[in-house]
Amino acid sequence: MKRWISLLLATVMLFACIPTDVMATEEIVNQVVTLSLETLPDKTKYLPGEELDLTGITAQATYGDGTVILLTAGDLLAENVDLSESGDKIVTVSFGGQTASFGVHVHTVEILEAVAPTYTDPGLTEGKICGDPACGEILLAQEPVPVKAAPVLAAPVIEATSVETGVMLRWETVQQSLRRQHPARHVSCWSQYPRPLHFH
Repeated sequence: MKRWISLLLATVMLFACIPTDVMATEEIVNQVVTLSLETLPDKTKYLPGEELDLTGITAQATYGDGTVILLTAGDLLAENVDLSESGDKIVTVSFGGQTASFGVHVHTVEILEAVAPTYTDPGLTEGKICGDPACGEILLAQEPVPVKAAPVLAAPVIEATSVETGVMLRWETVQQSLRRQHPARHVSCWSQYPRPLHFH
């Protein structure tokens, strides 16, 4: 028992004799003294309301003894940043008590209205663009819409009478002119069995 007490007292006296500046130096050696970003995240531009994505970010942490380690997104802690409103934002990440920062941009979304096509001119679908003059990025490209197909008109028919000959007219499209005409038979031929006029 006395032997254990003597050993304990010797240990206490040993630590008491270590200078405080030496202990402080050891603490510094084991601490991160600098944190620097090597590459930014893959995504630095956001739509309002999107969540921060640190995928692709890398950083270097330097310890007091000169040791340098490479950090990725899973090693870094990002402070809360509000991405609900448009504008430029500062994102701060930390590791081992040190911090580093980088900027991101939240788009100002403007709608590009759709353009309806006509019989002669193509239209456009709805699009979106960032309204910030410093950005101007196209968020949703407008796609062309083909011109409208011209309608096919029904063939007007003038019925024959006992003194007149009916003429059947047919229009293929609005752009086409009269293609042909054909005299209708005399009405007396159809008196018992009326039927539509036909081309022969």
